[in-house]
Amino acid sequence: AKSAVTLFSTVNFEIPIQLINLRSYVLAVKPATIGSKIMFNEQEIRSQLKICVKCGKCLTRCPVYRETRDEKVVARGKISLAQAYLEGEIGLSETLARAAAECLYCLNCQDSCPNGIPMDMIIPFLRKTTAYHSKITATTHNIITKTVAKSGHVRQFARAASIVSRLLARQIPPERGIHLKLSLPNFPSRRLLPGLAQTSFVESIPEMNNLQAGKKTIAFFVGCLHNYLDVPTGLATLRVLNKMGYDVWIPKNQTCCGLPFLSAGMDEAYRRLAEQNREVFSPHTTEIVTTCPSCATTIRKHYQTLGTTGAVMARGVVDLSTFLWEHRSELEAVLSPGSITEFATYHDPCHLAHGLDVRHQPRALLKLLYQDNFMELSQADRCCGGGGSFSLTHYDLSQKICASKVKNIAAWKVKVQAKNRASQQKQNSSLTEKTRVVTACPLCEIQLRDALKNNNVNVAVTHLADEIARHLKP
Repeated sequence: AKSAVTLFSTVNFEIPIQLINLRSYVLAVKPATIGSKIMFNEQEIRSQLKICVKCGKCLTRCPVYRETRDEKVVARGKISLAQAYLEGEIGLSETLARAAAECLYCLNCQDSCPNGIPMDMIIPFLRKTTAYHSKITATTHNIITKTVAKSGHVRQFARAASIVSRLLARQIPPERGIHLKLSLPNFPSRRLLPGLAQTSFVESIPEMNNLQAGKKTIAFFVGCLHNYLDVPTGLATLRVLNKMGYDVWIPKNQTCCGLPFLSAGMDEAYRRLAEQNREVFSPHTTEIVTTCPSCATTIRKHYQTLGTTGAVMARGVVDLSTFLWEHRSELEAVLSPGSITEFATYHDPCHLAHGLDVRHQPRALLKLLYQDNFMELSQADRCCGGGGSFSLTHYDLSQKICASKVKNIAAWKVKVQAKNRASQQKQNSSLTEKTRVVTACPLCEIQLRDALKNNNVNVAVTHLADEIARHLKP
């Protein structure tokens, strides 16, 4: 059992099949190429580091810095440490490794940087470089790169992890999640997690869902979380798109977008996964919808380097909220006009709001559903502390980061209750006080549900796709 846990702990898929930090398994290797561009090219990294003028604007947006007040972990600090290392002023050390690891990869720093410094490349470069500090052999790196990132192996690992999770975890009825039966390294037992599906979303449905002859076909890039954990949201997305009259193509051979590997500095593993997706999707010119902002950001921004066909795929990818808003007339035609008795608000995922500048669309969709019962959340775009595996490897810190979000949600619910009482007095009617926080990111959904449960705040958390599906006509 211990060997099995160790085996399934080596992958950082933004799903809880890892039980220890992938970054400790990364070994720096020669720069890999994607298309004609070299990732983590030292000369390019040096030139980008010089752009930083140390203005400190990144400090105001870094979720980790807000809690730790440790400038080594903020973008300006990382850049200074990277420069010192490249100039030979410091060597590999625990300080440098911690600065690289203690990061959500939310990229708020990059979004706020007036000079546009690419922290999405500098952070992985640091993580790859500091892997030397872990003293893990090249063999381990090669095993991960050549097996996990190989066609079909992500699916096999997820299936095996599902079996292991049933042995190590217990269901929490009636809540939607599991707890581990025992604490494991870097993996607290009190963490509420979704259970791994016995059958993935992609495996449970046909590849082509032809329900409306003659309508345009769109593709669905599912992403690991909705493929292996939250299968119902994948099904909800399919139902919405079909109801709108679209045929949905869901390729069986699609795989992880590669972000967990890219952010960890494993550029070769990322390249393998990215090229597999490019081969699957790029020969077709259909628009590609995804329900994961991290997948959308990765494909749109990084697949551009995969040559011409990779650029075609990158340009074709759109997040679900943007697609639905652009086709809102078709959506409105299939929405139920029933009475509105619940209240909703919206939490902005970092990679959607700051990475793709998508803020209006999900709110506009929720206003279609809830009208005046949609009420804005204070600091809605403040990071919830999820950050891929960060909420597992730095669980206590992630909960501190999420504390302000929980406080704002609790305050929002008080406003809902006040509005409900005023409405009852004015109209002599009764609304329920059912409340929900809607988000467009599966990982934010997991993080918020866990944090609200830990703080006894009774507010439901749902994905935008589920909300839309709930309001469809029969």
